Parts: sequence; structure tokens; C-alpha cells
Amino acid sequence: MLKIYASILCIVLVSGCASMKKPLQIPASMSSCVISEKAYLMDSLTMANASKFNYDTTEATKILPVRFTNRSITMARDLNLYGHLCEYTRLEIKNQNSPPSADFIALRQDFYQRIRIAEDDIITNLAELDCEKTRILSLTNYLANYNQTRTNRATINAILAGSLTAIIAGTAGLIDPDSTNTIQQVSTIVGAVASAYYSFRAFGTKKKIIYLHARNHLREVWQRNLYSQIYSPSVWNFMCKVFRSKGKTSNGLDVIKEKWQQEDLLDEKDKNYKDKVQLLMGNGGNYSLDDLQNRLNMLVVIESEIDLMKYDLKRLQQEIMIGQK
Repeated sequence: MLKIYASILCIVLVSGCASMKKPLQIPASMSSCVISEKAYLMDSLTMANASKFNYDTTEATKILPVRFTNRSITMARDLNLYGHLCEYTRLEIKNQNSPPSADFIALRQDFYQRIRIAEDDIITNLAELDCEKTRILSLTNYLANYNQTRTNRATINAILAGSLTAIIAGTAGLIDPDSTNTIQQVSTIVGAVASAYYSFRAFGTKKKIIYLHARNHLREVWQRNLYSQIYSPSVWNFMCKVFRSKGKTSNGLDVIKEKWQQEDLLDEKDKNYKDKVQLLMGNGGNYSLDDLQNRLNMLVVIESEIDLMKYDLKRLQQEIMIGQK
């Protein structure tokens, strides 16, 4: 008899476990935040268009440091406007004792328009990141509510199962005292099976949810390709820009990865490190709540790096107008 109940217990637990392995899926699992590919084509064409002017840069190292900060000069390079900056400075020097020439005014207007386009690039990239964050929050809320509901239900059922078997055993003993021991044994076993099953459900209901992201912002940073298929050229140039900090050479992509590690979002010491890399940097898969939260925080780190570009653009605009202070 005990073997039969033991077999029943195993079957119940295994079936419960199998039902929990199937991941959840909602519309946000499959939806995407793709921005028109033509938008990024236009970004590339705008960057290429700036090169056709072929302005003279032979005196750049002589005249630019006097007029602009190194940060603004670097920002101009990121926008492919280094030649524009040189020509602007040359014309400014030429016109310093006379009214601005038509060429100077036209160049300054062109400069402002291109900076505005770069600002729009930032807005577009941040908008897509915000869209992905919204997807993650939708998945997180759904999964968290699902797990909590299942946990509460299983806990209540486990309590009820234990109470019910105790009542049955006590009632049967009053009705037929001669069979009390047998009934109590059977009731105890049945109650144990039921309680174990619902307890298992209470502590093992941590489901996962499908989240697909063929267009992967994290992967672009991870692979460090020369050109990005997601980020606009000006933003990608900014993120790949090399600089020296605390005696070592680095760039925006390195900074992002370091922050991921510092915040324990992607730790090489984690025993599941390879699986996490495959999940986060691939085309998607089955995400737990922790995985979703980590991905959300990793996107926030990327956003904070792109936000720095706003400051550099503003500084460049200010220096064009009034010089470095």
C-alpha cells in the first residue's frame, strides 16, 4: 500500500513539474520596436554627405585648440564634421574685423542643421531603447503577477489539504472506532501527498516567459563591430570613441561593459555565465524575472552612455556661438 502511495506522490510531483516547464507567452513576447530602416539609411547618407565638402584641415591643430575644447573637437569628429569645424574657424578668423560673409553665415547655418540632425539621432535611438524597456516591463509585470497568483493559490491549497485530511481522520474515528488506525494512516498518507504536491507548487512555480529580440541592442555593444546595424552612425561613433581615463585607454563600449560587471548584471564568475550570454546576446528565449530585470538594467546603462552625447552636442553648439569658457 505504501509503495502505491509513494508512486502516486512521484507521479503527481513529476506532472506538476512538467506543467511548470512550459514558458508563458503574451503579445509583448513577440512584438518588436523596429524603427524604419530608411531612417538609418538617411543617417548614413547624412554622415557621408558631410565628407563631400572636403574642407582643408591642414591648419586644424593650430587653430582649433585655441577656439574649441578638445571635447567639442572630438564631438565634431564623431559627426564627421571635423572639416566643417576647421572651415568655420578659418572663416571666423578671416571675418573677425569685418561683417560676417555670406559663406560664413551659410556654413554656420549648415553646422546647426547637422547638429540638430545628430540630436534627432539620439532621440530616435533612445526612443527605441524606451520601447524595448516597455516590452520588458510588460513581460515582468505579467510574469510576476502570474507567479504570485500561483504561489498564493498553492499555499492555500496545501493548508486546506492538511486540514481536510485531519478532519476526515477525526470524523472517521468517531464513526468507526475499530478502523481508526487504518483510516488515520491512509488519511495521513493522502494528506501528505496532497500537502507535498501543493507545497511543491508553492515553492516551484517560478515560471519563465518567452521574450524574442532579433534586433538586439545588447549584442551590438557586446560584439563591437566597426559599423552598427541598430545605432545611428553618429551615436555609434560616439560610443566607440577612444579616450584616456585614469591612465588607460578606453571607449564608451568598454565603459558600458564595465558597468554591467560592476552592477553584477553579467558576471564572468557566475556558473551560468555562458547560458546568460547566449540568452541576452542572442535572438531571445525563455526569461526568468531575474533575467528580465538584468536586461532592463543593461539597457539603462546604454541609455546613460548615449545621454552623455547630448551634453557634448550642447557644448559644441555653445562654443560655436560664444567660444570656449
